[in-house]
Amino acid sequence: MFFLLISIIFSVSVATLLKTARSKNIPVFQIININYLVAVCCAILAYRPQFNYTISDLRWDLYLPLGLLLPIVFFILAKAIKDNGIVKTDISQRLSLILPLAYAVIFWNDSLSVGKIIGLILGFISIFFLFYEGDNAVKRSNITSLIGVFLGYGIIDILFKKIATETHIPYTESLLIVFVLALIIASFVSIYKGLVKQEKFLTTSVIWGLGLGFLNFCNILFYLKAHKEFVESPTTVFACMNFGVILLSYIVGMIHFNEKITYRNTIGLVLSLIAVTLVTLSQLKFI
Repeated sequence: MFFLLISIIFSVSVATLLKTARSKNIPVFQIININYLVAVCCAILAYRPQFNYTISDLRWDLYLPLGLLLPIVFFILAKAIKDNGIVKTDISQRLSLILPLAYAVIFWNDSLSVGKIIGLILGFISIFFLFYEGDNAVKRSNITSLIGVFLGYGIIDILFKKIATETHIPYTESLLIVFVLALIIASFVSIYKGLVKQEKFLTTSVIWGLGLGFLNFCNILFYLKAHKEFVESPTTVFACMNFGVILLSYIVGMIHFNEKITYRNTIGLVLSLIAVTLVTLSQLKFI
């Protein structure tokens, strides 16, 4: 349970760091750039890839869109946290698991159990309660970033699941390739912002980027360790991870950042917890 709790803490810490960095006007893409440099270095040290295959063997149709999406969605995540707070953003990210589930049902002929159906329905209802802001035009405009988080992480999850089905290339080596591509894309964006947009490179960005990269990689590392610890009960990891992140982000958002959660948002929070649990249990054939 220790590894799972640490992974939950690191996951929410990523959002906390991004929100704090935005409040201090640290250029986000500079942080994201350094983050992927750290991710590449950590992946090489932790997994020691061999790469005993040719370039043509690689799934570039999956690697390239992932390499492009990861830094872009990370940027959207940072904007969503700034505009809407940690609570709504983390819930949007966790609810994105609805998309790969729907994709599996439609394109992979996955079975559609009662639990999945109820989970999907509650998930979409919870999105309404979380995102709807009545006639407030400013808040409605902020919803775009939440939708971007929901769609972006859902598509990323689908692509990673496709990579996981590949048997001739180890998943960890595919992950390293994706990190390298994300680093290249983030570097080009940072260079563009520096040369064209005249955005100054801040030395503090390196410190924030190193922190983000460390937290992000530790989140992944301890999440995988948790799966090994509960190898006989993967549902414990999936359910507790989603539950834990949503609840901890709620606590951090309310106490540390004084985020305002309406009665309607609270209903959405409860429904999202139920939806995530039902979808997780259904995916693992427990209901």
